[in-house]
Amino acid sequence: MKRVYSILLTAVLLLCTALPVTALDDVEGFSPVRIEHDGSVLRDAADLNEALNVEGGTLEFATMEMADYGIYPWVVEGYHAKSGNTGIDGDPNTVGVTQSQVSTTVDVGTDTAISFRFRVSCENADGTDYFALFDGYDCLAYWYGEHDWQTFTYPLSSGTHEICFVYTKDAQNSEGDDASYLDDVQLIAVTEDHMFNCDELDEALNVDGGELEFYTLDEPYGNDRPWGVEGDHAVSLNRGEDSTIAVLTTTVTACEGDAVSFLYKVSGEEDFDLLRFYVDEQEALCSSGEVGWEGFSYALTEGQHTLSWHYDKDFSGSHFEDTAYLDDVMVGAPIAVTGVEITPEVTVPACRRVQLVWEVFPLTAHNKAVTFISVDESIATVDANGVVTGVSEGQTEVDVITEDGGFSATCIVTVTEAQPPVDIYGFMYARMEDDVEGYYYDVQEWCSFNDVHPEDVAYLGPMDSDHSIVLCAEQVGDTIYGYDLNGRFFRMDTETFLAGTVAPEFNDCNVTGDSSFYPNEMAYDHSTGTMYIINDVTGLWQIDLETGDVLLDTGILVTCDEIPEDAGTYVYAFAIDLNGNAYVMLAGSGLLWGGNGCSRLARLDLATGVATVIAQTATECWQEQSMCFDHNTGVLYWSQFNTTYNLEPMDLYIIDTATGELQLCGKISPYGAQILGMFVPYFPGDDPQPTPEPTAEPTVEPTAEPTAEPTAEPTAEPVEPTPQPPFTGAASLVGVGIIAAAAGAATVIFGRKNG
Repeated sequence: MKRVYSILLTAVLLLCTALPVTALDDVEGFSPVRIEHDGSVLRDAADLNEALNVEGGTLEFATMEMADYGIYPWVVEGYHAKSGNTGIDGDPNTVGVTQSQVSTTVDVGTDTAISFRFRVSCENADGTDYFALFDGYDCLAYWYGEHDWQTFTYPLSSGTHEICFVYTKDAQNSEGDDASYLDDVQLIAVTEDHMFNCDELDEALNVDGGELEFYTLDEPYGNDRPWGVEGDHAVSLNRGEDSTIAVLTTTVTACEGDAVSFLYKVSGEEDFDLLRFYVDEQEALCSSGEVGWEGFSYALTEGQHTLSWHYDKDFSGSHFEDTAYLDDVMVGAPIAVTGVEITPEVTVPACRRVQLVWEVFPLTAHNKAVTFISVDESIATVDANGVVTGVSEGQTEVDVITEDGGFSATCIVTVTEAQPPVDIYGFMYARMEDDVEGYYYDVQEWCSFNDVHPEDVAYLGPMDSDHSIVLCAEQVGDTIYGYDLNGRFFRMDTETFLAGTVAPEFNDCNVTGDSSFYPNEMAYDHSTGTMYIINDVTGLWQIDLETGDVLLDTGILVTCDEIPEDAGTYVYAFAIDLNGNAYVMLAGSGLLWGGNGCSRLARLDLATGVATVIAQTATECWQEQSMCFDHNTGVLYWSQFNTTYNLEPMDLYIIDTATGELQLCGKISPYGAQILGMFVPYFPGDDPQPTPEPTAEPTVEPTAEPTAEPTAEPTAEPVEPTPQPPFTGAASLVGVGIIAAAAGAATVIFGRKNG
């Protein structure tokens, strides 16, 4: 599990070692890293050359040793190499990890792959110890747990590559051999000899009367996989196979003005498992997530072209159907538009927005450009993206018109009584700087925005001169309460804060400085006058609002029957309505546990800690974020976040507490931000509308208390994006603390502050 302090890891390493760390830009949650070096610590590994090469191989390897910075060489063991940092944990006061690195630099042409045999025996939990393959500082694949000798092959692009093998140990615990082993490293040719033409694929993929010939593998080869036929369309055949690519190709001769068009569908892990379409090795389309049948058209130049479709699965995680589909491939004159459809009618309050949905036909039409026109802009306006904004009560029409052919369709828009924008406050930890994934800025300031135009943010200032990081906050009447990253409790005067002055008063509580104290969310129950926190994403506690002390006899482990134990029940967002109904957003689970990877909205029993899932939502959650009720209207808001390494999804939503359906408000700041401690000001004297009672009481009885200590690590290899607690092992504090079983009753214990 990535946490706020894990985002700071790069800075810590820079300060402690002067060696920068580059994190994966395309990994959700935990990101393997390789400690960077300037080359001066490299040493020849003549003895390793013989151990690592295949018989007759000529690759030259280099390893390194910088024990002060946690870097140890690989060593020869028998006929293979072994990582040299076995049993050497990282120092949490410096780098925090140890690594054994061995590398070779290769210059390759096209159709070449790196192949090697390896074995891993270490902790079986994501984010602990692992063996990883890097190309420079880009992680290609990694493994943990127990993996017997096996061969792995990865295709390389033409050019120079520094291939590096890294065994990383975290700051505690060892399992198995606590090592990785490496042998038979070689470059191999990847040729098209394994590709074959399949009549069934031709029939499934061509439009009626089409004569294109398609080629795929006759069987799995290295990390490549074939495409097959399902019904009347083609389907990728690498479902559930990490670090594989399903390959399909055809060669065509285009006339001047021709285009290629096809239908596609994707059902997989968003942003990580990708359907890619290439024209002459140049990417023309990339799609991921849950996408129904869509059409695509691409203009071709005159002459011969190679068209390729790849369903590219990354090194972990399987969501939804974990598959891509293709149909109706055609090369010829661009397909003309024949019509357009739009949502026939919508209702929107004045001051609010609604997204229209339209479709240009056929799906494979080449020019799908449209324009929108509002007949009466005094009632409603519409932008170029089909977003309608209510202006005043009444009814009007919005027309959509196709650029190709001038086809049109009409939506009747009814504007109801105004619902002014709701002002929302929160602590912005980081924001994305542009629309390119991975570029973000550590803001670390309080801010405000509204639910109609959340992209327009007003910044109120940092907590203090040290830019203290807020983890959670809640406003109760004339006071705002919360905790910072250092475990300090703070208060702020609500009136002063809303006037634009951030002036917190800090004090230590009874567990400040305890390594197990990490309050990632808090919520106040107005019906009982009780403040709760979620600690370390796994436990529910009550606190004393006068002192910030944790009431140590109130701790409850959050559990959920719908989520298997080895998947983990992790709470990322938490809110309580005026009637005491508590809701949490739980991390999603992958296909291994019957989920689709998206977060789950659940109702939380504050007395037992039992969470009852209402529904799986349509988006993921990961890392610190926040959820809050607008007690003035009973609306639940969620500032959803997915990590600073992944631009999508990262949005503000309104949540239907009965169904889990999400209503998109937009991005906080132009490209998205991480918001913590979010709240909507509420003063009981304002006579708010009462929050409606839930439509049904939870049907799941509270689970029996555990009679044995839960295992600290999963029994099955995790599937992305399920996070793991940052500290594992019998001596560590798992989630909210050590789980102790006594007389059939589980108790959750905080270690007290020293002194």
